[in-house]
Amino acid sequence: MKKFLSFLLCFFLFSVSFSQVKVSTYTIKDCNLLSGYNGKSFTEFTPIKEKTPLEIVGKWSTAIYTVLHNECVYQIYSGNIVPNDWALFDRKMQEYVDSVKTAVKDSIQKAEFRKKYVKDSIQKARDLAVEIAHLAFVAKKDSLKNIADNLIKGIKSKYPIYVEYISTSYPNSAGGVDLNVSIENTGKKAIKYITFTGYPINAVNDRCTCEIRRYSTASPCGVGPVAPGETASYCFENLWYNSTIVEYVPVSIKIQYMDNTFKSVPQSALKEMKRIRLKADEIVNN
Repeated sequence: MKKFLSFLLCFFLFSVSFSQVKVSTYTIKDCNLLSGYNGKSFTEFTPIKEKTPLEIVGKWSTAIYTVLHNECVYQIYSGNIVPNDWALFDRKMQEYVDSVKTAVKDSIQKAEFRKKYVKDSIQKARDLAVEIAHLAFVAKKDSLKNIADNLIKGIKSKYPIYVEYISTSYPNSAGGVDLNVSIENTGKKAIKYITFTGYPINAVNDRCTCEIRRYSTASPCGVGPVAPGETASYCFENLWYNSTIVEYVPVSIKIQYMDNTFKSVPQSALKEMKRIRLKADEIVNN
């Protein structure tokens, strides 16, 4: 940073920008203006008379000053010009140097501010991109959920009940397996009794039999009332004793309403409900 400041100061102080600091003076005797510096000495000399007006615009060293004459820049030995305005020149020169330092400092501060602004803008752009991606994700999820909900709504309007789940539990330590069921009454009448008929299978899809009661197909009955729009859940404990059971195959569901009328839901309808339910889950979780 110090090298950078020094470079800027040198650039301003040893160029035509010195014209910003001018102190009038004049020669006190006939002498030469110096130019053509070759790195060691001056090679060109321009004679001028005593009382020649000049403007001091810079300083090479204590002995040599930079002056303007006829709008050209020269050097002159300090002993050839009147020295009574050095204090004014030094003060103006210091003011100019201070202004250059201030300008450099302001420029650095502005550069840091721009750097921070760009960094903040990039972060804001990233945050916005994340937010847009999140909103797009949410919108997609909402859209998929709407599709899934419409599928479920369609199947509910088709049958008098909707099976939310019907499955077996894991065998307990005695090999007992429960049947767990949840249904929604999608009809217009209250359900009095609901009977579930089906059988269990093992991991290779073979039909299983209860090793104690010796039956395979079971028809447990759930008790209502279940009003229209309501959901009912049932757990039929230890319906089979067989530790190889992994799944339940529903065959039919028989509904008895409070007015003692009946409706049956066939296996084809139960398979369609399961297919739609799995499809809806797949859509939402995709």
